[in-house]
Amino acid sequence: MYRLGKDVFDWIGDNTNLVSVINEMIKNGYEFRCVEANLWMDIVYPWDIVKVNELAMKPAKILAGKIERATIIGSCIGKNSIVRAGAYVKGSLIGENCEIGENSVIKSSAIGNNVKIGGLCYIENSVICDNVTIEAGCFIKDSVIDRGCVIEPKFTALSGLAEIRIGDELHRVKAGVFIGERCEIKANVVAKAGTVIGNDVKIEPSKVVSGFIPDNTRVL
Repeated sequence: MYRLGKDVFDWIGDNTNLVSVINEMIKNGYEFRCVEANLWMDIVYPWDIVKVNELAMKPAKILAGKIERATIIGSCIGKNSIVRAGAYVKGSLIGENCEIGENSVIKSSAIGNNVKIGGLCYIENSVICDNVTIEAGCFIKDSVIDRGCVIEPKFTALSGLAEIRIGDELHRVKAGVFIGERCEIKANVVAKAGTVIGNDVKIEPSKVVSGFIPDNTRVL
């Protein structure tokens, strides 16, 4: 991974081999500094996001929001966020303008900005992106929920060993559920481990879903 100034474009010309460009710059007096990474993990597949989150979730304790009678352990609570009474937040990052409902549990998870999580939810080792609404009584583990989703009460995202097909590749991994942008999931839906839900999908109440659900699908 390279971090370069704009002047690198003065040296590229017709040479699109970056290593050759850097070597030429060094010959002409430029100095480069290298830093050896202690850990490197590419995000290639959806479940890689969960793995990276699991490794990264050691946030400094910053409490910028409002905390009611809740338990906060080793977590960061963003500005204008509120954690309701009885909630338990451990090793997690909560963004700005969020609401964590009464008696909900958030463990080792990254929660984006403008997220509303209802009461009695359990969320573990998951990434919840911006502008998501998760209503009461949901269970979500080892999962990723992308921006703008609305999830009604008692949604369950199961986690376990699953076979997930990406193109022509079949992967056998421990995973939860991966949900794209702007999805609407009605009450009492269960998503089996390894389910991949595309963008703009609507799932009606009390359905059990699995496998791959393409963009713009409606599950009746």
